[in-house]
Amino acid sequence: MERYRRLSLMEREELSRRLAAGHSLRATAQAMQRAPSTLSRELARHRTTPVTYRAVPAHHRAQRWAHWPRKPRKLAVQPRLCTAVFTLLAHRWSPEQIARGLPQRYPDEPTMRISHEAIYGRFRRCVQQLPAV
Repeated sequence: MERYRRLSLMEREELSRRLAAGHSLRATAQAMQRAPSTLSRELARHRTTPVTYRAVPAHHRAQRWAHWPRKPRKLAVQPRLCTAVFTLLAHRWSPEQIARGLPQRYPDEPTMRISHEAIYGRFRRCVQQLPAV
């Protein structure tokens, strides 16, 4: 199975031209060697009106959205978890120790769980700035 590739600006331009010329979505997908579902999702996300699709604004919007997380980060929405993690980091615990230690400290609270990768991602700057012991 081929790895997913985002649509390029040139592909978006071709999609825009073919739709304006009255080609069907399936015929356009076949000509572009793309899945019809890929083009359908592109149109659902980036059409300005039910009949208008503009390639350049769609491309800029897609580039902006590509860098946004799909859901809020756990440490951003769980202040108690964030406080516990930051406190343990300040005590020089490693993210791996924190991820393993939280279930032992809070055995009946599923909201107090986090992976070490999430801690590294959120607190990378904080971990680097902590003073050496």
